[in-house]
Amino acid sequence: MSYDFYLLVPLAGFMAYVTARIVKWASGAQHSLEASFIVFILAMMAGMFGGAVFYLNDPGITSIEVAVWMNMGIMAVAGVPVFLMFIREAASRSQEPEQKPRPMGSRAVFGVSVISLVLLNEFLMGWAFLLAAPEQAAAHGGFSLLGSVIGSYWFLFTMAAEMALTAYFLRREIPRSLLAIVGSQAVIMSLTPTAISTNSWESISIYGGSSAMVVLFVFTFEYLYRNKEVNPDLGRYILRVFIAYSVMMTGLFLWMLTGNELLFDLGVLVEMAVYFDAILRFERFLGSLRKPWLLNPRWTFGLMLATLIAEFFMGGLIDLQYYGRGFMTAIPFATFQSNIFQTLGAGAYDFVLGFSTIANSLWFWVMMGAEMGSLVLFKFLHTRERELKIQLGLLMLTYALYTVYVPYILFSGGQLGKLPFFGWSMGIGSGGPFAPGLLGAIAITYLVIGSLSVLFGSRVLCSTICTAPLMYQGTFISSMSSFNMTSRLGRKLLTSRLGDFYKTTVTLVMASIAIASVISFLDSIGILNITLFGSDVTVFLYAFYFNFLWYIVFILTPYIGTYGCVTTGYCHWGLFSQLTGRLGFFKLKVKSTDVCVNCKTKDCAKSCPVGLTDMLSHFMTVGEFKSMKCIGCGDCVSACPYENIEFKDVRHWIKSKLERQDIKQKEIIFNS
Repeated sequence: MSYDFYLLVPLAGFMAYVTARIVKWASGAQHSLEASFIVFILAMMAGMFGGAVFYLNDPGITSIEVAVWMNMGIMAVAGVPVFLMFIREAASRSQEPEQKPRPMGSRAVFGVSVISLVLLNEFLMGWAFLLAAPEQAAAHGGFSLLGSVIGSYWFLFTMAAEMALTAYFLRREIPRSLLAIVGSQAVIMSLTPTAISTNSWESISIYGGSSAMVVLFVFTFEYLYRNKEVNPDLGRYILRVFIAYSVMMTGLFLWMLTGNELLFDLGVLVEMAVYFDAILRFERFLGSLRKPWLLNPRWTFGLMLATLIAEFFMGGLIDLQYYGRGFMTAIPFATFQSNIFQTLGAGAYDFVLGFSTIANSLWFWVMMGAEMGSLVLFKFLHTRERELKIQLGLLMLTYALYTVYVPYILFSGGQLGKLPFFGWSMGIGSGGPFAPGLLGAIAITYLVIGSLSVLFGSRVLCSTICTAPLMYQGTFISSMSSFNMTSRLGRKLLTSRLGDFYKTTVTLVMASIAIASVISFLDSIGILNITLFGSDVTVFLYAFYFNFLWYIVFILTPYIGTYGCVTTGYCHWGLFSQLTGRLGFFKLKVKSTDVCVNCKTKDCAKSCPVGLTDMLSHFMTVGEFKSMKCIGCGDCVSACPYENIEFKDVRHWIKSKLERQDIKQKEIIFNS
């Protein structure tokens, strides 16, 4: 590090402290004179750094003169409103000594002015410091203005310090929920990989920043679960922050892949504008007005979409860090042809293939497991039923082993296709082409899942082994089951009835799987040579259904309800488990039908994530409920205020058989 660097660091720290103090002052400003004076100070600071940039860019006497005149001009222009406001206030006081200072005009205009000047100050300061320490500019690949300044530690670390200091100064005035979010933002900002151009920092910042963002997401989701009604302004702020992070993570992914950080820089500026807007007008979050976010599907959809984009590119970013750029360049993308239809087809294929590659990667699963698994853990801690605790514990354990450890760590991709159950985790296509040498592994996989489903119901797959239950059964998503009854399509998919939409979807999906399997098998034995841009059709269908379409259905929860993979019937693997489970032992049974007849809450039906609203009528009439759509997640058991619902599967069947046998033996002994 140069001597200049050690002089600039304390100056940057001092400017962060001063700016944070000014922002705090601005957040409480009430009068026009006060507001104009704040704008004057920020403009003066911008003029100072602008003059420094002008001089350092071309040192000399002329540059000094221009810099001085620049400062004087800015001070004169910015000082006029202060002077006029002071004269006006003095005149008013001379006529009416008791008159209060003139109130501020437009708060929004003042906020925009402060935010713009703060960002301008940070940009000019970073620019000046990079010119004063040119080796840092060189470390950023030369002087591309926007990237070098915003992507440098002079800008990012100073901005993170300002965010942290501002939050600290206002810690007693802003709500704790907002304080937690803005505090997390400061941590995430300080862990930006573009700030320092070393491999070690890049690695630390990517893993650390991603972890901090996951913590922020988990905190936000749990907060929303515990607070079904939120301040509307806080809800808008949360959505804007998540959108900013989706842009930033997309930008970081592109920077890691191509070296271009323009989108990331824009994302940083957006996040800073959102942050300072919240701080300057934090009184909005103190109001008593609260609205149910579950009645706002557009807001909820926007939040889930922004979260998915941020998580998706976060996972891709970690993959690039861990595997290198070869992770993406090794994907066999289709080549574009001159034919317009082939070009469109290749584009759609490449999009699905690229999305699927990241969505099915190790680090994406690890990140999603940490995030959604935390929400399942919260549910586990608040669940009273031992059976449900066991199920949730198995859910988290099988995700760690079945989804992450076995396929990505214990075995390599080439070995998986030969492994029954583990290698074919989602049925046909998930372990490779439908080839003769793999028929044994495929058959055993279906035999294992089918047998377990007969014995314990489809809960084995749809509530334990599959990745879907980890996503759907955490606290935040569980609370969204109300969309099953409020969304238009969700209402059509309610009850155990297999409606026209369900039947049509099942027919199309099963037909596509059957046709693809025949083509794949005939390809593998050399009779046909039909592929999709070089990919086996069953492998591509698996990628499309489970690594692409599944996430589309997931974020559409506000419009189709929870567990769309079950309610719409598009998951052929889950459908197989549900069909075999329907033939088996699993069912829900009530201890007393009278309790259900007199129930006023109907909480069992309301809580069902699949929307089986007809279960209560079955409980009242026959005392039990058995449906192909029932996935045995146990939400109805947990929701029942009378603890009247029980699980019944092969264990209870065996137990009842043994009890009957014991009774018969006792009767024989008694009669003898």
